[in-house]
Amino acid sequence: MNLVEIRDKIDSIDQTLVALLRERLDLALESKQHKAQVEDLDREQEVLDNLEELSKKYHLNYDYLISIYKIIFTQGKELQNKIMKR
Repeated sequence: MNLVEIRDKIDSIDQTLVALLRERLDLALESKQHKAQVEDLDREQEVLDNLEELSKKYHLNYDYLISIYKIIFTQGKELQNKIMKR
């Protein structure tokens, strides 16, 4: 692959990542209908535990994944709280 092809592939992956983040947020918002409160620390820990295995499987730094997912968790909780206030 040349540089242009590599960058095109990266752009395609970025588009997929953004679409998957949107889908994940939509599901987080939907999950609010099935729980009493927004924050679920047990579920967050379960996800983080799963990330540890995934980090090994895909040879990614676990701390890197945690930092990304903490942002994802925060965004999901902020949106759920915003919807609750309406």
